Amino acid sequence: MKTFTIRTTYDQDLHFVIEEMFDRRPGRQPQYRFDDFSAGLSYSIDQNVKFCNVTDITKADIVNDFVPGDDGKIKMATPAQFWDKEGIDYHYNGLKHFRGLETEVWIGQDKDTGYMYEWYFAYVRVNAIVVVVVVVVVVVVVVVVAAAATEVVVMVVVKVVVAADVATIFVSIVKVIVIASLFI
Repeated sequence: MKTFTIRTTYDQDLHFVIEEMFDRRPGRQPQYRFDDFSAGLSYSIDQNVKFCNVTDITKADIVNDFVPGDDGKIKMATPAQFWDKEGIDYHYNGLKHFRGLETEVWIGQDKDTGYMYEWYFAYVRVNAIVVVVVVVVVVVVVVVVAAAATEVVVMVVVKVVVAADVATIFVSIVKVIVIASLFI
């Protein structure tokens, strides 16, 4: 069985996919494929034999699925279309360290081609994210409440002591200070 790693870059906005295929055998160079869904062409570059092949994307041996568009042209599959592809049942395979990252692993086999897929997605611990979000929300609430309380207290004190125009200017200065403190 031949095993190799494929690093895939999808760009939904520019309608292209780049695949870099790493053959683990000694002395082998990566191979590249650039699938241009706007032009309908697939470029295969084999650095081992210094060869570049350009083919119609519908005839290329690609695993990047495409779908027919309403205008009759092919288009790049959306993530939903890609993941909902018939013939592949993905199964969660847990957490695994891969290239220095903790990742979540999904595996599946394409029943049509026999290809076995193993997908790695960077795993971010939810607990750390939740803590950061809660801290940010608490800080924002405290600043808003403090700003509102400061404005009310300052407005009352200043209106009692001095004229209304000076009070408005003073309150505006306090607001600027409170807003500026958000960025410090």
